[in-house]
Amino acid sequence: MGAGDVTSSWSTSQPGGANAYDVAYDVWYNQTPTTNGPYTQSGEHVSVTNAAYNGAISPGGTTVVGFTGTYTGSADNPPATITCTAR
Repeated sequence: MGAGDVTSSWSTSQPGGANAYDVAYDVWYNQTPTTNGPYTQSGEHVSVTNAAYNGAISPGGTTVVGFTGTYTGSADNPPATITCTAR
């Protein structure tokens, strides 16, 4: 079994900041994420929503979202694209 960490940082340019956000990415082969928010996984696609304690981002503020993945067998590279959408 192996493991890998991925951390990404986003800032908001919305005048009122953001009250919540969604993060989406595709994982490498046979990987199970541990995130800092509730998530759903369908095949390789993972969708994460913020936790109750980390959803607010002040105007011009930044949030850091990360996950730790564990896998069995061989693994490809970490996700090439991670998106964050403010709500």
